[in-house]
Amino acid sequence: MKRYLKGLTAILPPLAAFAVQLLAVMIQTMVYSVIAGTRAGLEQATGVADAADISAGIQEALTGEVAYLFSAIAILSSGIVFLFWYRRRIYGEPGGRLKDVVNVKNMGKLICLALGFQLFVSGVLGLLSGHFPKTFDEYANTIGNILSGNGVVVAIMTVVIAPITEELIFRGVTLHVANRHVPFLAANILQAILFGIYHGNLVQGIYAAGFGFILGLLYQKYRTVYAPILLHMLVNASAFLIMLLPGSNISKLLMLAVGFVLGFIAMIMIKPLKPLPVSGEVKE
Repeated sequence: MKRYLKGLTAILPPLAAFAVQLLAVMIQTMVYSVIAGTRAGLEQATGVADAADISAGIQEALTGEVAYLFSAIAILSSGIVFLFWYRRRIYGEPGGRLKDVVNVKNMGKLICLALGFQLFVSGVLGLLSGHFPKTFDEYANTIGNILSGNGVVVAIMTVVIAPITEELIFRGVTLHVANRHVPFLAANILQAILFGIYHGNLVQGIYAAGFGFILGLLYQKYRTVYAPILLHMLVNASAFLIMLLPGSNISKLLMLAVGFVLGFIAMIMIKPLKPLPVSGEVKE
């Protein structure tokens, strides 16, 4: 029991990530407000604009693309912090290499798994959305906010920054911390639940937890964060392709079925890979 209580220290890395992101947003907002306020004072003094227009302009900027950019920079900042934390955690331990992941054979498996997961989840959500309108309205608002920034920034944030940062936080550090105290299965479930909570809404949290569990398995198989990062990037990128598909119930059923088959095949193909031993980890 004591070691399972120690395993709960895995809660600390996500909390630290949130704290870093919050601090980064606060610093950026303060700097922007000082610069904007100074500029506004000069404009008001010269009669270029009145105080009401200036105040409205600053508020609009802080709730629009500027705010989105601040969030992206904050997430990137936490990614940098966790990169150093992850490297410190795995120092001296055996692990996979980038070339072990990025090759034709493995890329085919990961693309198949990414498309399978994305199609399956999109099909399920599409079929359920009409039965839980309020819950899915909240989810739609969340996704709308994620996609509300500049197109280039949104693409970089969604496909590059978020996957790298989240994998460093959850599979790179959180899973590693938990597995020091509890068996891998328990550690993987814990980090997956924390990953779901991290997303902040019920719908996204449920499928993110499932996705987090798969990403944890992938980390265990390849013994490097490169594998879950790549899968995460592929899943997020494939979301833009799913938007192009028809929205009929038949299409959703086909997406669910095809996604399940693709994902199942990919998981079978990945399963035979033998994980490397890691010093200090708790065995089953």
